[in-house]
Amino acid sequence: MDSDGIIPDKLDEYCQRFQAKVLYAIPTLQNPSVIISSESRRQELVEVIKKHQLLVIEDEAQSSLMANRPTPLVNLIPEQVIHISSCSKSFLKP
Repeated sequence: MDSDGIIPDKLDEYCQRFQAKVLYAIPTLQNPSVIISSESRRQELVEVIKKHQLLVIEDEAQSSLMANRPTPLVNLIPEQVIHISSCSKSFLKP
């Protein structure tokens, strides 16, 4: 990872080296770094995900805390993403 989240070139390299099949990702408010991957980084990741036919588990439990959150991976490549969230995070006190 860098300051924009998962590094696409490194993901590609690891997929080739280890024949990865699944990626667990927290692209919005990654814990514990609080990194938020940019829209352009998400597009780059989608290309690697498609190339290696990865199944992605996208953890967006913290994303509901953001007013203007980036596009979730599940919206970019729904056929390869399992999107998980948390109900308790979205119930904020007024």
